[in-house]
Amino acid sequence: ASRVMGEASTTRWGAQGEAAWSMSLAGGNIAARRAAVYEAAASLLSLEDVRITVAGEVAQNYIGHALACVKYAVAAQMLKNYSEAAQIAQWRFNAGLADQAELDQAMSNREASSASLAMMRQSITQYKNALARLTVTNVMQLKLTEPDAVPSAPAAFAVAVPAQTLSQRPDMRAAELTVAAASGRVYEARSQWFPALTISGNLGTQAATIATLGASGTGIAALAGALSMPLLNWGKQVTASEQALAQLDQARASYTATLVTALEETENALTMISTAETRKKPLQRALSYAESAADLTMQQYKAGLVDYQNVLTTQRTLLSALESTATNDADLATGLVMLYRALGGGWEPADEVRAMLTDIEKRAAEEAAADKRIQEKAGINK
Repeated sequence: ASRVMGEASTTRWGAQGEAAWSMSLAGGNIAARRAAVYEAAASLLSLEDVRITVAGEVAQNYIGHALACVKYAVAAQMLKNYSEAAQIAQWRFNAGLADQAELDQAMSNREASSASLAMMRQSITQYKNALARLTVTNVMQLKLTEPDAVPSAPAAFAVAVPAQTLSQRPDMRAAELTVAAASGRVYEARSQWFPALTISGNLGTQAATIATLGASGTGIAALAGALSMPLLNWGKQVTASEQALAQLDQARASYTATLVTALEETENALTMISTAETRKKPLQRALSYAESAADLTMQQYKAGLVDYQNVLTTQRTLLSALESTATNDADLATGLVMLYRALGGGWEPADEVRAMLTDIEKRAAEEAAADKRIQEKAGINK
């Protein structure tokens, strides 16, 4: 409301709304919108990549937990063997068939084996705590059994890695979209050198009383258009363009680093799988021989045919063979998890991400077709 004071006072009431619209004639607004869409999609893909990473960490820690449980079982079995050997050494010492040094060494090995169990249990607990952290679960509520074997891979599997598979990794897609967004920001910055069209207007009503607002003849409206062009802020425009170009270079470098990392992770996983497969059968044969030698030596020791050093040597060989076999099985399982992660973890985009990616691909195809038509008209491809 407004009041005019003079010889007579009048009061007028009014209501109006204003709006303005600005567009870069060089297409800067379109480039900015497209870049914003690319940046949003890249952020969503980065989130998907974090989820795959966490899933891989869970799998690797579960394998580590299983390996720790297997090593604990091996250590418990070795303690049983050392205890049996210590009892035989005690009997031989009492019978005058062995000296104090042999008895002391047998007792020492038994106690050392007993002490190692505590370290094995600590390792199991640490893996359990890690799994509770990764799954955001109270460790007391985590239902986790202690397996007697490391998770194994299928008896026969084939690994084929087409080049396009790596492009399905969320981080690769995110890096690609980041480059596209940075390119759009460069175009946006450069478009500021060209004129921009601004249209502004207002629409409203004005009357002497509130009751007559909106009545015929009380409407007011205005519409104006203007062209603006930078003249005095050239330094700002130069800086903005250089900054956008630097961000584009950074995005390209990040894309290259992501691609190289993907190739490295894939090759490392394949090498780990191949090495574990190569070592598997020889280690199984070595374990079989070690078990046989340990059993025969213990029987000979009971019969007094060999001394304790033979028992100790074969027991240590058996322990090494058991641990090496279990560790190799864990390496094979870990290699498969690493390969799964390196190839994108079987990633399937969520509905929101899929819709956004589909729209981006559709727009890219339309722009490529438009560029091709322009080139054909200009006779570039003739």
